[in-house]
Amino acid sequence: MRWLHRTDRSRRHIETRLLERGGDPSDVRAVLDDFIERGWINDRRCAEALRDRWCRTAPMAPDALAARLEAEGIERELALEISRVNEPSPVELAVQLAAQRLPRLSDLPPETRARRLLGLLARRGFEEEVALEALERLAVLPE
Repeated sequence: MRWLHRTDRSRRHIETRLLERGGDPSDVRAVLDDFIERGWINDRRCAEALRDRWCRTAPMAPDALAARLEAEGIERELALEISRVNEPSPVELAVQLAAQRLPRLSDLPPETRARRLLGLLARRGFEEEVALEALERLAVLPE
């Protein structure tokens, strides 16, 4: 129970952990159903908390966020829904992230600045076309 109070977890994540520790599958399912009924486990709340934590300092591409939520045990449909709720377009998110990082790179040559920003956007799950358009909007790409 203490483990559940620390942070929200998905039903699948908890089920996997309990089964790995030797829990009887039928007992585990019954306990999880009871916990869901009581509101102690809520995949939507878990997904929203994870999204907020992961995107607090830097936005992520919606598809990368959905994939990461799925890896945490969130059902695909819910992961896709949560990753796209109230979010601007991927290009706007990429522009926002690149603009946040740009001041730290101001002393670098234009080619290096563009290369580092493209790397950052790629690591955060943005497709190459989206990253290039974001840098184009910020006038960061060298001539």
